[in-house]
Amino acid sequence: MDCWADSILLPLEGGRLQNRPEGGPGAGGVGRYQRRHIRSLGWSRTISMQRESVWDYPRPPAVEKTDRRIRIMLGGEVIVDTKEAIRVLETSHPPAYYVPPEAVVRASLVPNSHRTFCEYKGIAHYFDIKVGDRVVGAGAWAYPSPTPGYEAITGYLAFYPGRMDECWVDDDPVQPQGSNFYGGWITPDVEGPFKGG
Repeated sequence: MDCWADSILLPLEGGRLQNRPEGGPGAGGVGRYQRRHIRSLGWSRTISMQRESVWDYPRPPAVEKTDRRIRIMLGGEVIVDTKEAIRVLETSHPPAYYVPPEAVVRASLVPNSHRTFCEYKGIAHYFDIKVGDRVVGAGAWAYPSPTPGYEAITGYLAFYPGRMDECWVDDDPVQPQGSNFYGGWITPDVEGPFKGG
């Protein structure tokens, strides 16, 4: 099973658990304290957490430092393990985590020619990621010269979780945001519905 749902499980539709927040977008709001039973990738546990609705995230996006542990595995190697990340929070998207370039180990980042434009952050530059013989095209991106207000992420790298072998926030495995375009990280403490999902 490649999806997660909390203790409010809805019937299976097309073989997948449906995860819909109570009351639709924004239900509950950021900081709503709940006790949840989480099932993900065959494991389950009961946890207490602060829940965040992506519909309470701002537009334009907010940038905030986080001390949560960010880990990324690719090609059998842990290529990122840091508590020095920055998360970008934008309405309808799960957070994107940006890590300092020095946090990337056991992997080569090869700049490629792909570029995209974000109306808020500016021009993103993409990197292929090489670990041993494995190469992931455009697996990470950065803003070398972001627009004013986003200077904190200058040179920091964001990774597409769906292109990596595994990603974690603290001890929670990450589910990628739907579609190959978006790079949001879905964890049990973030509720949608999500754009692109």
